[in-house]
Amino acid sequence: MQVVAAFDVGGRPSVIRLLRKREPFDAHVCRGGVPRTAAREPLLRAIAKNGNLGDTALSVASIHQTIRRRATQAGFDPTALAKLSGHSLRAGFVTQGTRNGADGSSIARQTGHASLDSVEVYRREHAYLIGNAVINIGL
Repeated sequence: MQVVAAFDVGGRPSVIRLLRKREPFDAHVCRGGVPRTAAREPLLRAIAKNGNLGDTALSVASIHQTIRRRATQAGFDPTALAKLSGHSLRAGFVTQGTRNGADGSSIARQTGHASLDSVEVYRREHAYLIGNAVINIGL
């Protein structure tokens, strides 16, 4: 969000200044001060080859490509790869949050679901990762 806010204010030079001055990220930052970005502006944006942020949100296809590329690099089985998508991240968050004892209301606040029934749809206890090491990482 800091990079997007800096870009919105002063373009690429502002982003460069921000990144040169910043201390390295060494902790989770969600509970700290969050910079304001323009209302209704996308947070995850397309990036041009020259490094400039675009004004449009990342496409579903680009998110899908990124997830599959990273999963391939992580050594996922090609059969499992065919099942991965952006919704996999949401379902994984909901499933792991439930396993770790988070209540449905707090999960819904994070995911933006309007009802607990919607949250329940994303809880994937039947997923192929059951029994995998991912359940022990404490998300």
